[in-house]
Amino acid sequence: MIENIDRSKKEEVKGPILAGFTCDLLNEDRCREFFLTWLFQDGVRCPECGEPLPIKRLARFFAGKISYCSRCHIKFFPLKGTAFHSTKLTYSELVLIAVLYALGVSAETIASTIGRRKGCVLEILGRFKAASDGNLAKA
Repeated sequence: MIENIDRSKKEEVKGPILAGFTCDLLNEDRCREFFLTWLFQDGVRCPECGEPLPIKRLARFFAGKISYCSRCHIKFFPLKGTAFHSTKLTYSELVLIAVLYALGVSAETIASTIGRRKGCVLEILGRFKAASDGNLAKA
């Protein structure tokens, strides 16, 4: 668990995640699409072999469905192999954590707002930092 988040470095999360934020993101489907688009800015690849996901399979991927790698033949969900792999949070909660933190809201207030523990919010903020640093590996 991350104990201390350097608030001076919140710009690493703020820039990319706030760029397309609108009120319609409170919809879970829109949050999922928005979050996955942010997370996979450099393209979607198989978490096992690194093979790029073919264009014909991207719609299923961004819909949160299981994808299939034609190279190594594994099936995977969108968050597999990322810093967010084991999270139990909804896409809406993930987006709200990032947006509220980027706006300067404290982790304690965010936790209270979404009904989660402060430690959970701090852990997710650490995962956002890892993803923003380009480290999509599990945190």
